[in-house]
Amino acid sequence: MTKMLPLLLLLIHCGASAVPDAAPQVERTVQGVAVRSFTQVEQDTLRARLLRLGVDGQLVEELRLDTLQCYPTRLRLKLDYGEKWGSFAQYLEPVTVEKLQDFLRSHEALLAAAEARHGVPRQVIGSILMVETRLGEAMGHFRAPDLFLTLMLHEGSTSAEALDSAQARETRFKGTRTREELASLLDEKARSRARWAAKEMRSVARLFPVDLWDTLPCSIAGAIGLPQFMPTSLAAYGDDGDGNGRVELGHLPDAVFSVGRYLKENGWRGRMTEAKRQKAVHNYNHSKVYVRTVLNLARKVGLPPA
Repeated sequence: MTKMLPLLLLLIHCGASAVPDAAPQVERTVQGVAVRSFTQVEQDTLRARLLRLGVDGQLVEELRLDTLQCYPTRLRLKLDYGEKWGSFAQYLEPVTVEKLQDFLRSHEALLAAAEARHGVPRQVIGSILMVETRLGEAMGHFRAPDLFLTLMLHEGSTSAEALDSAQARETRFKGTRTREELASLLDEKARSRARWAAKEMRSVARLFPVDLWDTLPCSIAGAIGLPQFMPTSLAAYGDDGDGNGRVELGHLPDAVFSVGRYLKENGWRGRMTEAKRQKAVHNYNHSKVYVRTVLNLARKVGLPPA
């Protein structure tokens, strides 16, 4: 119960007058992202699911969910057909390489200290920070509590409209699954996403004081800070690089040391074969293109051959 208090305090802290049940849920955009209030039905659903997480019933009744933001586009489910979602080629362009070289020179002492503690080359740490957020320039414009509460609504959210869309995509990609099979797959994906969101939500509540929540940016996937850790990854691998007793991934020292710790604990060990280097970085991001980009960029700024 005490571990969930930050979440409860935040939701109460964000309070304003409740929106009447009959009021329309007006959709608007914030930095190009559609947002709206949670409907009354959604608020009731979230309260029930927060109760399942072990939150005290009396406090759940006092939550001001009507004041938080729902991201409706994140409630659209799609089955995966292996579509490509863009390229990492821009991170190997000369202007990016030069920017990373400047970063390595400017923060040489910090990166050397992280390398000494975790054994991960500074070029690899810098390359990950570059590819993830361009060294902190693009850390996302979603808010963690809003996003994870939205995603918790996925459970039981499969609609006729979603099923029609899935059937159209099945035809487009020349699939052979029946409507009943697609419905079952969508239901399982919805349940899985909701369970995942609840787990991440609990980590956010445990890790961050209430006064930081309104300004805690995250990506469309819920990743936070310069290295784009999921909250559960921050809980497991966060490292206090500046020694102030907190791990804040928006601060460069903590981000640098946390990337080093993550890679060390996921297989990076001194001199390694190229295959083992790739495996360690693949544990950070399960994309072969991502892995190749990070290691190629690291080599361009001085990473020795395997």
